[in-house]
Amino acid sequence: MQFIRMSGFTIPHPENCGCVSVPDNMPVKKKTKTDLVDCVYEKTSCKLNTVRSIIESFIDELRSSLENGYTIELRGFGTFELRERKGRECARNPKTGEKVSVENHSVIVFRAGRDLKKAVWDLSKNGGPGIVDG
Repeated sequence: MQFIRMSGFTIPHPENCGCVSVPDNMPVKKKTKTDLVDCVYEKTSCKLNTVRSIIESFIDELRSSLENGYTIELRGFGTFELRERKGRECARNPKTGEKVSVENHSVIVFRAGRDLKKAVWDLSKNGGPGIVDG
């Protein structure tokens, strides 16, 4: 049985579902857009409003490009691309359990670049996220 940690509590989780969980002794790490703005602001001599505007513009351009069907390649970081998911006649609404049909639709996929993969390779040994077997 595997366990998944969410917001400080651990719940049983079915095996082989594809989810990644975080051990209880490991803090859940996350950075928000505001955190990123603050980090860039501290590393540059730009005004806070300028940094915020640049990051907002960057995210808007990513969103717009993906909405228009473009693949976004950021060398050394990774690639955002659209993939087509096949629809299904018989799916379930996880909230209500009701049977529904799902049409073909696009999903955004991120593939990490070689440099990023190398940089995070040993995170699980150094305090990064991992799987807990119970």
